[in-house]
Amino acid sequence: MNPKNAQKIVFEDEEAKPGVQRGVWHGGPFTVVQYKYVPGAVFPSHSHESSQLTIVLKGTIEFSVGKDKLTVQAGETIYLPSNQPHGAKVPKEGEPVDSINIFYPKREEHP
Repeated sequence: MNPKNAQKIVFEDEEAKPGVQRGVWHGGPFTVVQYKYVPGAVFPSHSHESSQLTIVLKGTIEFSVGKDKLTVQAGETIYLPSNQPHGAKVPKEGEPVDSINIFYPKREEHP
């Protein structure tokens, strides 16, 4: 298959934060990141110019978005607009979390 027509995404895991693994792919106008969290993992509050769409594939994760808290479970999706401060944590008594995060436009710095 011609790579201009389609491309298989392959993620190579690296540690993003303690208890958080990620695999990053940049292509076309997107950055796609596969995250894997262990119970109790925390991703500190941050913001970025790219809009973010997070699809939770497994587990339950709590997002802090500004002053609000939003629990997102497997099969659910959260949209975060550009420059919106947000962070995430997985309950200590919860199960591991797997998610796919799509950033548009692609992120120049590492997510």
